[in-house]
Amino acid sequence: MLPFAWALAVLFSYSAVRASGSLGSVKALPRMLAFGLPASMLLLCYLLLPAPIPTAPLAGAFTLLLAVLACLMLAGAAPFHSALHEASEAPAALAALLCGLVLPLLALGTLVHLVADLRASLLVPELPRLWRGVLIGLGLIGLPACAAGALREVRMKRILAWMVGFQAASVVVALGVPHPLAALATSALLVNLALSTLVGTLAMAVLEWQTGSDDYTVIGGDPPALVDDLRLPAVLWGIAGLSALGLPGLWGFWGRVWLLEALGDYGAWLLVPVVVASVLAALAYLVPVARLWAASVNRSTATAWSTVQPFGPVLVLALLPLPVLGIVPQLAWAGWLQAVPAAPADLPAEPLRQVISGLALAGWLVLVLLLWRQRVPRQTMPDPDMQPTILPPAMLAQQLAPLALLADPLPLLQGLWRGLLRVSRAAQTVMGLFEQRFYLAGVMLALISLLLLMAQG
Repeated sequence: MLPFAWALAVLFSYSAVRASGSLGSVKALPRMLAFGLPASMLLLCYLLLPAPIPTAPLAGAFTLLLAVLACLMLAGAAPFHSALHEASEAPAALAALLCGLVLPLLALGTLVHLVADLRASLLVPELPRLWRGVLIGLGLIGLPACAAGALREVRMKRILAWMVGFQAASVVVALGVPHPLAALATSALLVNLALSTLVGTLAMAVLEWQTGSDDYTVIGGDPPALVDDLRLPAVLWGIAGLSALGLPGLWGFWGRVWLLEALGDYGAWLLVPVVVASVLAALAYLVPVARLWAASVNRSTATAWSTVQPFGPVLVLALLPLPVLGIVPQLAWAGWLQAVPAAPADLPAEPLRQVISGLALAGWLVLVLLLWRQRVPRQTMPDPDMQPTILPPAMLAQQLAPLALLADPLPLLQGLWRGLLRVSRAAQTVMGLFEQRFYLAGVMLALISLLLLMAQG
């Protein structure tokens, strides 16, 4: 029934996106269906094949790879990021439901349960080395690739979709590490993916409601300020980034710390790609925050609070779990973490770390309040001949474009297809020389050559 449920989720998700009108006229096969339906078929193949056994590690790795690829295809993680293209183009509320809850939780939750059942059936606390390599390898490829892909985007919807892939890759890495802390990190990161994505989509909803666009490079006029204050979506986007990156003060901190500790014990060199990918992801989150805040430089505090008031209840519901669980992780431990298979006996949350997390949260609040104050408006008049310049990290993104192809190889495949079409057209032109009107010319040249040979003879 699980593959059937996957197929229904994909069909209903695409129907909802299609009904929203965000896709317009579509002539090609939708990517959500092109990846989602084969994912359910791969999952069915995995369930029908014999269970992997340690005595045949290569065959078991192939069987496990079917399940991993199926889950990555449904979740839109690397190398199948194109699967989230239609979902990320939907309205903010629908994008939050699909990109933050339905597709990644269904796919990654299935993968977590499949790996747990596999460990239980093998009666071993850890998977064979080759099987662990499949999970860790796919995750380590997806982390920097998704972060590099987010740097190329200027639309916040697309950035958030890339960050969903980034967090999904973190979950896959944690699944492959044989460590009790990694088992806790898997569940914590999965929950954080949903919570941080919901906050990010709330930021997009507020931004679209205020400006009508989610492109941070076209926001602003001359001077660069808008009718509405944009500090609220900037703060929400920053909170989503802080939690996704695992900085202290929010729930994402614990899952990231447990993952880094488990990687440090398993293999310290694994920390290098994780840290590099986190730096790139931080830059992708930071640029929109700086731009939105700069667009509100001349706005008053009263204007900002009037923007917050319509979203008060929604903000409380969306934001409350992140700081509460970040300061008191015992709530998560009592709720679901202690039931995680292979979890440690006690919650690995030292009091010192909880104090650091609480102080960090207080520091973030003080920083926001200080920056929220009304700033002195610019007194000089801008030059009318000089347009405001937006500087996204385009050069770095251009240099990292080949890396992003690892998460979304569709542009590469499309380029290869266009190359094959050019080759086929060139071959068609060459073959046309021997067809139709050129046929008679060829016959005449052959007769002339024959006459010249006869004359020489």
